[in-house]
Amino acid sequence: MQTLSIGPLAFPLAPLLLLLAIAAASAVASLVAGRERATAAGNVIFHAAVAGLLAARLTYLAQHAAVYAATPLAAFDLRDGGWNASAGLIAGAAWLVWRGRRLRVIRAQEEGFPAFYRVVWNAHVAEFSDLDAADRQHCMDAVVVVERVLRERLAPAKINLAALGNMVPHLHWHLIARF
Repeated sequence: MQTLSIGPLAFPLAPLLLLLAIAAASAVASLVAGRERATAAGNVIFHAAVAGLLAARLTYLAQHAAVYAATPLAAFDLRDGGWNASAGLIAGAAWLVWRGRRLRVIRAQEEGFPAFYRVVWNAHVAEFSDLDAADRQHCMDAVVVVERVLRERLAPAKINLAALGNMVPHLHWHLIARF
């Protein structure tokens, strides 16, 4: 496997090139998104990729735990080519959560809120009442699904729901699990 050596550190070239490509994609996303949303747009792609790479490596290590048990520090030698691609893809996609034709569900990266999600309508609509009846139902069904998953998986004390639009006049629902 090809590596890039920097002093005592050796990095496998393929994941390093992937990270550089993702960093470039994040920079382009930031430029396209505009000044107000540049940080969020630039970070989403990069965070999904890092989550995917970590999951790919950790899954590989778990699958080959017996090999690394004798020499645990060998787990940090990334030159061994140990990556589980399917686990990485699943984790990266899970980080982005879900995107459909009419709406998407994203995990909001807000400090102090470990379980904060948004259901965002894809078309530009400022108000919930601007949607027709079928789209309103579809949107609320998605909000209910996200709320149920949060309740079932995380067992929070409460789920807060809000559709504020103070900062961005675009229809989106906030779902915040409180512990």
